[in-house]
Amino acid sequence: MNTAMTTFRLIIVNNSPQEAKRLSSMFQNAGKPCRAQHITSEDSLNKIVEEQDWDLVIAYDNCKSLSPATVIRNMRKLEKNTATILLTDDISSQSIIDGMKLGACDVAQLDDDQHLLLIVNRELENHRQRKLTNVIQNRLKEVERRNQKLLDSSRDGIAFVQDGMYLYANDSFAEMLGYESRGEVELTPIMDTIDESNHQHVKKVLKDFSLQKDVSEHNELKFTAVLSDGSKKKMATELFIGEHEGEQCIQLICYAKLETQEIIEAELQNIKFNDATTGLYNRAFLIEEIEQSVLSVEKNKQPKSFIYIDIDRFSKKVKSVIGITESDQLLKRVANFIKEHYTENDIVARISDHAFGIISHSNDPGALLDQGNQLCKKVSDHLFEIDKKTLQVTLSIGICLINENTIDYHSVINHAIQAADALRKSQDGNGSNIYQRDAQESKILASSLKTALENDDFRLLFQPILSLRGEDTERYEVLLRMIVDDQSISPTQFFIIAESLKLSKKVDRWVIVESIRHLKASQKQKTKIQQFINITNASLCDESLLPWLEVAINTAKIDPSCIIFQAKEVDIIQHLTTVKKFVGQAKAIGIDFCITNYGSLHMEDQIDILDHIDVGYVKIDGALSQELQTNPEDSETLERLVSELHERDKITTIPLIEKASVLSKLWQLGVHCIQGNYLQPPNIAMDYEFITEN
Repeated sequence: MNTAMTTFRLIIVNNSPQEAKRLSSMFQNAGKPCRAQHITSEDSLNKIVEEQDWDLVIAYDNCKSLSPATVIRNMRKLEKNTATILLTDDISSQSIIDGMKLGACDVAQLDDDQHLLLIVNRELENHRQRKLTNVIQNRLKEVERRNQKLLDSSRDGIAFVQDGMYLYANDSFAEMLGYESRGEVELTPIMDTIDESNHQHVKKVLKDFSLQKDVSEHNELKFTAVLSDGSKKKMATELFIGEHEGEQCIQLICYAKLETQEIIEAELQNIKFNDATTGLYNRAFLIEEIEQSVLSVEKNKQPKSFIYIDIDRFSKKVKSVIGITESDQLLKRVANFIKEHYTENDIVARISDHAFGIISHSNDPGALLDQGNQLCKKVSDHLFEIDKKTLQVTLSIGICLINENTIDYHSVINHAIQAADALRKSQDGNGSNIYQRDAQESKILASSLKTALENDDFRLLFQPILSLRGEDTERYEVLLRMIVDDQSISPTQFFIIAESLKLSKKVDRWVIVESIRHLKASQKQKTKIQQFINITNASLCDESLLPWLEVAINTAKIDPSCIIFQAKEVDIIQHLTTVKKFVGQAKAIGIDFCITNYGSLHMEDQIDILDHIDVGYVKIDGALSQELQTNPEDSETLERLVSELHERDKITTIPLIEKASVLSKLWQLGVHCIQGNYLQPPNIAMDYEFITEN
């Protein structure tokens, strides 16, 4: 595609209509026909940008009615991926620096048309390449998503094998081997599911087939399978050369017998995607719809938005007043308010204990904010009568636009939650707020993260975890900071970008290596030191992490029990089977595990997670700790959680302790450990005086 002969859409911002016409004529004469729109006010700019897409903006730095800073800010607010070129009559190099710092892609002199033409050619090509890349990436994601759905839902048993290991197996394949879910088959040796008498035959067939060069060839493999209960059965599979997550491997297909289960499958689908309490869709369904919305934006040119709605101070205002069972009644009524307020085309779901999510077809920031504020007023003005008690609640609403610049569903949800949290900090909730992405800041963070990994520009901090039972073991949580221009940046600011760049595993391994180095340096101490190390979802799903770690531990000659991995409860729930296997393998080499932010989800989810995963440590959600310190009498939920955890013989930690006044209460509850700035803020050395405190 030759950009020189393509008509482009141009916004011109200046004080003179004659100069705008001159520019249009100049582009036309240079073989760059354009459809130009002259703008002099902010309202006009917002209106035309919302109505259609534009390829380029040219703004004059001396425009009195509409400054370049306002233009760039509004384009970012509306999340339009449109470059802005700044024109100036200042001939100094500082004017170029100032303009590009402002957010312009480049700066040209007012009378230098040749330079301006070169900039326009470059930016139009950049714009075309960005659009083309987005189209290709979205098409690829759509194909991969469809393929994965077909694999997951196929009634034929399908598995991918590499180096004698099941990389993937669908539920049908797992059922054929007598397992309840595919998670029990994945990442296990294939020979564990094959009768010993067939081992040599299967190994030879798989080896010979993997060496053949024609990927279109297929072969047949028959063997005697060992089922989960130890029984055996004959199986016949077809072999194909396939690819899974970018790795070439062997695909096994075991064709199922025809059965009629349409009705049962429909019922299971309904149960799978609906919330039993409110009747709304559930989190799993909403995430799938957000993924679909992200993929369809570029193709359909129909931007959407995600709306996060959270009930303010739910535990204090609702649960502690009417109890858990009656709280469900309030959730149902609030859910009805939300469902009636938004349109039938909007998808409404319950995504956590007291939070809801909506996918709206509206992408107008002003309309979304007005709609959210109207809902907040309706709910705050209403008096809820439940169990002869009157309740009044408020909502905090965060909004994130879904457009061609959206990365994935993680960023959509996180940005909406950040907008709601920012609202609560500024005005204590009861309102709506829209997330405004700073594209330039994201680019800077991404670049800084890559540089930090190359140059080791990270720093570890250690915060002590003190035993209330007089134990000799000294415990610390390991905290990570990225150093940029002598400033410390928390992982909450850069880990979303790390995940999108697939760098979180590298960051985790850097933390682990440095933690081991500190442990080795502290071996001369008589007391034992344990480190609690946070790891991300990517590392939990990385099957190579633990074998690598075992080698590192043996090389450093440290006690494996000095390391305890920890992850958030909400992340574990999403990868339950994978984490279960990870924890089991970690314990096999002497490393324990800790669940953090425990108590942030449904009570039934908490019980379920501990039934599945055998962990030694549990850290209570910080919100419950803060509620205890704000209102010590309102500790019913915390007391119940601690009691249940102690019945399960878990070592409990209460974080974010800022006041000494709650220590006696925690000691009476039998809490094992505490952590927080009351003891010591995070420090660069593990030098806390545990003996004095104990």
